[in-house]
Amino acid sequence: MIIDFSVTNFGPIKSEQTLSFEATADTTLEDYYIHEPIPGLRLLKFAMLYGPNASGKSTVLEAIEFLRDLVLDPLEKKSDTLSFQPFLFDENTPDESSMLKISFVKNAIKYQYIVEFNKSFILKEQMFYYPKGRQAEFFTRNTDTDNSLSSISFGSTVKVAKNNLIVLTGNTISNNTLLGAYLKSNVDIPELHTIFEWFAENLMALINPNQNLFSWTSNKIDEDNDFRKKVLEIINKADVQINDIEIDEKVEVLQESDITELAEIVDIDNLEQLKKDKKIVLKNILFHHNVINKDKSETYKLPKQFESLGTKRFYELSGVLVTLIEGDKVSYIDEIESSLHSDLMKHFILMHLVNSTSSQLLITTHNLSLLDEKDILRNDAIWFTQKLKDGSTDLYSLVDFDSSTFRKGASIINSYKIGKLGAIPDFGNIFLKE
Repeated sequence: MIIDFSVTNFGPIKSEQTLSFEATADTTLEDYYIHEPIPGLRLLKFAMLYGPNASGKSTVLEAIEFLRDLVLDPLEKKSDTLSFQPFLFDENTPDESSMLKISFVKNAIKYQYIVEFNKSFILKEQMFYYPKGRQAEFFTRNTDTDNSLSSISFGSTVKVAKNNLIVLTGNTISNNTLLGAYLKSNVDIPELHTIFEWFAENLMALINPNQNLFSWTSNKIDEDNDFRKKVLEIINKADVQINDIEIDEKVEVLQESDITELAEIVDIDNLEQLKKDKKIVLKNILFHHNVINKDKSETYKLPKQFESLGTKRFYELSGVLVTLIEGDKVSYIDEIESSLHSDLMKHFILMHLVNSTSSQLLITTHNLSLLDEKDILRNDAIWFTQKLKDGSTDLYSLVDFDSSTFRKGASIINSYKIGKLGAIPDFGNIFLKE
């Protein structure tokens, strides 16, 4: 689980901004919102971000994804540059370093990872951990930018064989993180593997509004019948009249020209094998709809192209929901309301809160109706982003407001609409000059 995440000089975020999952002392909806991965550490299972367009909501999620990529998708060459932009509305920040920090829990141990970088170098990395409740150094990495060389040291509580350290240092090129270098190194450092495992298995990839998860969910239900049953149960509760899912497989023989044309328009992982086999397995998903005609129950099979955008989107996200319920995962979804009715969006969030144990869901949304649902919300789960006059992002929580601005029990949606909580667009008048 994530404890908190901080970002500095990244996109529209200039000064350090921190999103925290640590719960306040409030006991509202305690049984559904709070999980203690370590005794006394109360973490939220859900948080959501509101704010106007271009205020930096998506950037917070993109920064998490960028950090995940630094670990799981390291650059291959020293000459490659990191794909991000620092804060550009300042004459100094483009030449200053950027920084990401994340604190998380894995196997009941707290970790804190800090990485400082610019487009050409990973300037510094530090990892601390708390094996007995007290902070200890895990590793420190520094980069000599003049010579493009990295130096690595491990704390006294982490035992690393000398030959493993030599190999790891050699693979930690100046624009790679140490964790990314571990991915490419033939070494066995169990403590380091635990950290890498959290990024690879517990921290899921960013889901954006246009991302197609249809094949991902379909492949999961095709491979795992229990997963299929759970997806079906979720869909059955969504009032879309679907009571079964059928995957019809068809083998199609390909000509050489077909393979060449296919390779030009999509990425094919096993292109050489495809050229050898000269055939491809096509999967057609059929949704079974149960309807009542003249008091008689009938079932009709529809392919996905005949389903509504909302039905397909909820089907895709149902796979994400099952994954959250089954394991210790972190999912972050940008504009979750895309193609979803507001009640279906609420239903998705509630199913996560009620059925998951230690997974976390972070969303951005423009759907204000959720702010009116006081019976399902905690104030510490509500966050806002606001664009300041200098073009930078200000990230803050509802609990940051004192009683003079936001009284306990007051309407969140009304306070937001009238501007008491900020994070709303500041429009000019509607009249245009002739």
